[in-house]
Amino acid sequence: MSDQPALSPLDALLGASVQAAVKMLSDDGEFYPFALAVTTAGEIVRPTVDAGSEHPSAEHVAALLLTALRATRDTLAAASICSDVKIDMQTGERRDAVRIELEAPEADPLVVLVPYADAVLDEPFAMPGERQVFA
Repeated sequence: MSDQPALSPLDALLGASVQAAVKMLSDDGEFYPFALAVTTAGEIVRPTVDAGSEHPSAEHVAALLLTALRATRDTLAAASICSDVKIDMQTGERRDAVRIELEAPEADPLVVLVPYADAVLDEPFAMPGERQVFA
């Protein structure tokens, strides 16, 4: 038995989201939005959606994932939607970043941005998010 405290659902999702994004970046150099969720039983699941075409827009895929998460929110302890985005840094530089929107019923929503280059991650930073799944 471990003496380490159990991860909160949001911490577990953040770690799993970063790990999945890094794998896709290493394999393909980019990725379509994806969702992960922690069920009330503590299991991490990955909802899938049918975008209806071979090359859908990232916005369309993210909207479908949000709809799928909302439809099952009564069975979820936390949810995340991860996207491959471009961000403007304070230096004026435009960078690729992994955007992870994290949400749980009893916590404030959070957005974590992790800039990267060549699938190597830089320091993440966070900001308040918007409640979308558990609204």
